[in-house]
Amino acid sequence: MNENFAESLHSFLKERTRDSHRRLDRNGMLRSLLDTELTESVYGDVLQAMFAFYAAIEPQILAYLEQSALPFDYRERVKLPLLANDLLRLGRKSIPPVETMPDLEQDAELIAALYVLEGATLGGQMIVKSLTSKHAGLPVEFYTGYGTFTQQRWRDFWLFAEAYCPQSDWCVAGDYAVSLFTALENHLCGERFGVQVGES
Repeated sequence: MNENFAESLHSFLKERTRDSHRRLDRNGMLRSLLDTELTESVYGDVLQAMFAFYAAIEPQILAYLEQSALPFDYRERVKLPLLANDLLRLGRKSIPPVETMPDLEQDAELIAALYVLEGATLGGQMIVKSLTSKHAGLPVEFYTGYGTFTQQRWRDFWLFAEAYCPQSDWCVAGDYAVSLFTALENHLCGERFGVQVGES
């Protein structure tokens, strides 16, 4: 998509990542979260997979923001502790970070990474409703995200993103967002999970 035909960064990134979103929506692991037949074992596999992904990208985000002048505080949005808590309640171990993660080197890429993660947090609101209604008792800190503040933090993110990603950088942001979605898709399709606490 040509950035000259988009009305906003939001609409540009939404269109640029449309195919990536569709592929992830068809991913078996993620689709299982909405299934009435979801088991605790499969749910644990999904959380382990997400932990490995977030363990690879969140430290990059925090390190980049620490050395930049961008006015965005991600520390209150970090998801790794939520994932770790959910895994602990399931008796699962945290697993090593994904190794094939695109490097985060410029502001537009930082904003693209936030777009992917904050969008996932927003989408988690639908997942947590399904989990709590169909599978009461499963730990859901990660998918609960910011709870009642989720919509506000999504809006706050876009106020920041539209202000600090000029149109000349939209393509950079779009390419990075696609590469991050691809890394997640490849990770979900290519790894095996199921490591329990106490296993080597």
